Amino acid sequence: MQHHTNLNCTSQSLSGFGVEVLITKIDFLQQKIDEMGHYLSSLQNASASIFAHQSICTSSEKDSVKEKESKVSVEIKANLHKQLYRSCGEEPTKVSGKYLLQINKEQFEGVCEQSLFGGGWLVIQHRFNGSVDFYRNWTEYRRGFGNIDQEFWIGLERLHQLTTSQSHQLLVEVQDSTGEYKYAQYSTFEIGSEAEQYTLNVLGTFNGTATDSLRAHVGLKFVTFDRENMVQGYNRAIAYGGAWWYADGYYSNLNGRYMKARKVVVEEPEFTDVIENVTVPAGRNVKLACSVKNLGSYKVAWMHFEQSAILTVHNHVITRNPRISVTHDKHDKHKTWFLHISNVQEEDKGRYMCQINTVTAKTQFGYLHVVVPPNIDDSLSSSDVIVREGSNVTLKCRATGSPTPTVKWKRDDNSKIAINRTLNVPEWEGNSIEITKISRLDMGAYLCIASNGVPPTVSKRIKVSVDFPPMLWIPHQLVGVPLYFNVTLECFTEAHPTSLNYWTREDGHMIHDSKKYRTESNVGMPVYKTHMRLHIFNIQQADYGTYKCVAKNPRGETDGTIRLYSEYRNSLRSLLNPAPKTNKIGQINS
Repeated sequence: MQHHTNLNCTSQSLSGFGVEVLITKIDFLQQKIDEMGHYLSSLQNASASIFAHQSICTSSEKDSVKEKESKVSVEIKANLHKQLYRSCGEEPTKVSGKYLLQINKEQFEGVCEQSLFGGGWLVIQHRFNGSVDFYRNWTEYRRGFGNIDQEFWIGLERLHQLTTSQSHQLLVEVQDSTGEYKYAQYSTFEIGSEAEQYTLNVLGTFNGTATDSLRAHVGLKFVTFDRENMVQGYNRAIAYGGAWWYADGYYSNLNGRYMKARKVVVEEPEFTDVIENVTVPAGRNVKLACSVKNLGSYKVAWMHFEQSAILTVHNHVITRNPRISVTHDKHDKHKTWFLHISNVQEEDKGRYMCQINTVTAKTQFGYLHVVVPPNIDDSLSSSDVIVREGSNVTLKCRATGSPTPTVKWKRDDNSKIAINRTLNVPEWEGNSIEITKISRLDMGAYLCIASNGVPPTVSKRIKVSVDFPPMLWIPHQLVGVPLYFNVTLECFTEAHPTSLNYWTREDGHMIHDSKKYRTESNVGMPVYKTHMRLHIFNIQQADYGTYKCVAKNPRGETDGTIRLYSEYRNSLRSLLNPAPKTNKIGQINS
């Protein structure tokens, strides 16, 4: 099948130029007529000279005269072809051929068709034997390609400049292998700029013997295999092996695969194996394999289906992702096309489609699973917290990864976790735990542990501090001790933050370490417990009386009293053994 696509400047385009433009055009035409007259006059003079000498010329001289006459004719035609025209309609001889044309500031050589439908047609596309591959990328379609003496495409940018500079008609001619001829003519035709992806903006009234197939493409963008305009998940430029204003259906495809008239049984390409699903850790490299037999002149493309992204077409990488590459095994009987993804990221996961661009596209899918080790997001997780006793607390731990991690909680000291005051468990699963009416027994470090089967498991330590005012417990509030003995008084406190602890006499004077007194404060377990001791040496009569232990912190203060009295029943023994002895908590050492 062969077909031509031609443009013609319409008569309606003159209506908006005004009288001045008409006068300018008439002057231009008059200038061309004068030039033709000059050339014709030269031809007549040369012919007269030839005829004057014809009677005396030998046969060889006659041949020389004919040769001179032919050279003159060729010179005239060459001069006409060197003239610069704004359209094929301005060419005066109405002879089809190549002429020098100008659009805006660009000059180019174009093919003018003068024998059809009144002439004045500029050929914008010509195909007749399939010698030129029309499966080209965006840049080539924008600039144009092919040989003006053979098959060619004039270029989208030039076509845009032509159709927007003045009104044009469009003529499409097609002829099949049997010689049947049909045509489609449109009263107007215009395409947008490259910024608009050369959208088919205007298509006028239809006339012709072919079907009005181009009508369905109005408003559509031009598509090449590397310029996406996805329709229902795949690129029709790849499916049809060409480039066009594709719609959701096969309406017209003049730049598609060239169908030659031949009775050859060609086996359709087929997939020879499935695409295996692959699981890979993030950061590694991976390749997917697509095996095809009987590929012939068809192309293999890889796409990321969920992202509707064309990755590769045959040997060409289309995506701008530098981590994507494609290779194929040339020596394999059934060619295998490998899609390579380096430094795999989590967003690479999903279905990958391998497609063969047969008329009805053949596709198959494989799934890429990307596993990512767990990571705890500190910005969405709880940090160390300080709360008052009796309030409610929620601890959160948000982990990411693939598969989704499981989060478990446990206490750092392996004690049980109180859930809602009704359930005490050694371990809790979930993204959060809620502790209602928290007490000092719940104070400590909590571990949030995230795992998903992909090493390593990660954890976060969250410290929970419970504030409460000091509490005090005195095991012996009355302590008896003889003269000259030593004694130790004791108080036990609980407070958070840790309290300031000290001793006073009944008159309020604070007791400091000296030869007479020594104080101790030992922090126990848990850390909010403190053991207070007051050591009194060599008891004298003045030492008897009331002693007070005091505990203070920012949440409050408390105190307790101990009364030290004289004990006489062991005084004789003390006289016999004058060495100082200690009476702890009111018990006399003998």
